[in-house]
Amino acid sequence: MILFRSMLFAARRAILKYVIPEWYWPRSVVLDGVEIPLRGAKLNFGTKRWISNGLYEIDERNLIASVITPGMHVVEMGCSIGILARILAHKVGPNGRVVSIEASPQLYQLATTWCPVPETLRLINGYAFPLKSADHVAVFGFQTDGSELDGRAMWNYNSEAGSDNWDFSRIERELGMVPDVLVVDIEGGEAVLCSQIAQIPQHTQHVILEFHPQMYGSEGVNEIIKNLSQEGFQEAEVSGLCTRFSRIC
Repeated sequence: MILFRSMLFAARRAILKYVIPEWYWPRSVVLDGVEIPLRGAKLNFGTKRWISNGLYEIDERNLIASVITPGMHVVEMGCSIGILARILAHKVGPNGRVVSIEASPQLYQLATTWCPVPETLRLINGYAFPLKSADHVAVFGFQTDGSELDGRAMWNYNSEAGSDNWDFSRIERELGMVPDVLVVDIEGGEAVLCSQIAQIPQHTQHVILEFHPQMYGSEGVNEIIKNLSQEGFQEAEVSGLCTRFSRIC
C-alpha cells in the first residue's frame, strides 16, 4: 500500500511539473514578514500552492503570533522545509535564538539550501523527542508514503537503546539552550507523552504542539493533555490540530 501511494505521488508530481510551467509561480511570497523564494524552488506543486496561497503551517503560525517576542529562545522539533523556523527567527530578532531539528535527511537538506539561513537559526538533522531524556527511545527507521512533506520516525521503547536522540538535556548540554517556547510537530512522535511526564524545563513558558490523533486516538490526546497539565501547562489556544499550552504554575 505504501509503495503504491509512493508511486502515485511520484506520477502526480511528474505530471504537474510538466503541465504547470515554472513562470506560473511568483518569484517569492512574504509570510509573516519573511520573504520565501518560490519560483525555481525544488518543491512540488502542492507545496508551492500551499505556500503561495499563504496557508503553509497556518495553524502553527497563528499560535506563535501571540507569544513569540524579540530575544526569545525557541526550540522547534520538526523543521520540515524550514519555513516556520525562519519565521520564528524573524520574530525573535538578532538577540534571540532558534534551534530547529528535522528527522528526514531529505527535508533537512532542502531546509538548509533553498532559502537563506539567518544567523540566529541553527538547523539540525536528527531525531527529537519532547522529553528531558529520550535515551530509552530507540529509533529504527524513517517512514514516508512518498509525499514531499510527509514522514515519521519509527520508534519503540528500549531501556538499553543508548540513543543519540535530541532531548531537553542534550539541547542544553551541547547547545547551551533552554527554550522559552517549544514547538513540536513530529508526526506522531509526541506519543511519547502519552505514557510519561516530559519534565519540560521550568524556564519554558509555552508549548505549541500538533496532535496526530489518527496515530494514537482521542484517548492518547487526552493522556498528553493530562500529563502536560501535571507539569503546570494549561490549554490556552487551539488552531486546527495544533494547541498552545501555557504554563500557569
